Amino acid sequence: MKLIYFIILPFLITGLTHCGDKENGKTDKECPDNLACTEIFVTVSVPLIFKNHSFEELARSETSLVSGNEIIFVNEFSINPGSVNQFAAIVNDMHLKKLKKEGSEVIFIIFDKNNKKIFEEKFIIGHDCCHVEKRSGPEEIIL
Repeated sequence: MKLIYFIILPFLITGLTHCGDKENGKTDKECPDNLACTEIFVTVSVPLIFKNHSFEELARSETSLVSGNEIIFVNEFSINPGSVNQFAAIVNDMHLKKLKKEGSEVIFIIFDKNNKKIFEEKFIIGHDCCHVEKRSGPEEIIL
């Protein structure tokens, strides 16, 4: 009879103490713990198309969660000599735990060097439990 208790006891303890990661909106059902992910680092970015502004005018961008208005990513723009294409980074894999798998609404804002807002747009960003993914939002940013 004692043998049955020793067999059942570990399952009871595990079941009662394992509550999941309730922080950041995660639950056990959203992403399994034993998921094997690739080692690549993903950034959701959108190409910048310049019409009324130049890249040199840009200072920084901010990405905020709509729920809670928390700024989760600030990106300082820097000019890459010889680079023809310029992109704006919205979020990257470092922010995965702050986002819902099915998608979280974020606001992406670009500021110029005078701290004036020159672009603002909503995106839906989710993840596949390994990497962030853009669910909706513009395919390019026209400035």
